This record gives sequence, structure tokens and C-alpha cells, in this order.
Amino acid sequence: MVVAAFLLLMLTITVGFNASLCAAAPAVPGKAPASAAAAAFLRTICNDTLKTNAQSCYDELLPYAESFKGNDAKVAEVAATIFITKVWATLEEMRGVNAKEMDPSLDGEEGGCIQDYEVAACGKDTDLALQSLSLLSYTAVAKERFPDDLRIVNNWMEKAEIYVNQCEMHLAHEDSYYTKLPHYNSVVLSMKIASPIIKAIKT
Repeated sequence: MVVAAFLLLMLTITVGFNASLCAAAPAVPGKAPASAAAAAFLRTICNDTLKTNAQSCYDELLPYAESFKGNDAKVAEVAATIFITKVWATLEEMRGVNAKEMDPSLDGEEGGCIQDYEVAACGKDTDLALQSLSLLSYTAVAKERFPDDLRIVNNWMEKAEIYVNQCEMHLAHEDSYYTKLPHYNSVVLSMKIASPIIKAIKT
């Protein structure tokens, strides 16, 4: 009885801790009409860094283009923030599905996706990556940036890609309700936009 109560307490703490890791999404800049120069800068970034999805990159980031001010790291920061925001939104939708028992229990592939997404975009690594992106975007002058910040961001992005793709593999062989969630299909696209832009940051 005591052991059962202890396990229940630990489960409650763990669930609460995991939920708190993604309690609030990071903020993106306010949307604003883009000047011709801002739009042209974004178009160049998207065309130069994305072999495919350049138009999707442009469409997704254009509402924020005026805030970039010719700074490639600022573009990366916003792209990463959009990706993280979509992961968190999808996580909440996944948890809602499980809470309503519309999908199998957390022991199944769907539960694996929740864990994958938590690792991809929650917790200390994500916080550090966002901090480093903020530092990188502080200046548009590449030589004034610290390579260690770029290393932190790249390491996080590579890990996030692994876990998001792992979720995709989990669900590839299943007719899962998760794939019908409003934000699910946009997560991978936003990841494919953010990753090459991050890798192209100059230091």
C-alpha cells in the first residue's frame, strides 16, 4: 500500500514536471507589412539556404521580415521559435487526445511521439538554444558572434530533428489520430525551414 502510494506520488510529480517543461510557448515578433528591401532579404535567405521549400520558407517568415534588419541570425531565431511553438501546440493536442482516450495508451507509438516531442523542444537544451540564438542575433556582424553559441544551437537542432523524425517513423505504419491534428503536419515543414537557416548562420 505504501509502495503503491509512493509510485502514484512519483507519477504525479513526473507528469507535472513534464507538462511544466512546455508550459508556455516562446514569443515571435509581431507581424508587420514587409518593405521591399526586407522581403528581398528574406527571399535571398530562403533561396540560398533551402534546396527545397524555399517558397514555404518565404511564406512562413514574411510576416516577420521587417524585424530581421538584414540579420541572418535573427531569421534563424524566428524560424526556430516558430518551430518550437508548433511542437508545443502539437504536444498539447496529443495530450488532449490521450486524455480523451481517443488513441491508445501512452505505452503505444503515440505515447512515444509525446516523449519524442518533449525531448525535441522542451527543457534545458531548448532554453539554452533560444538564449544562444538571442545572443547570435544581437549583431548582424558575423565576426562579433561567438562560435560556441552556434554550436549549442546546432546541437539542439540536430537532436530535435532526430526526435521529430522518430515520431514520424512511429506513425508511418499506423492510422493514428495524431496525424490529423491541426498542427501536426506543419511541424516537420517548420523544422525543415529552421534547420538549414540555423546551419547557415555565419560567425
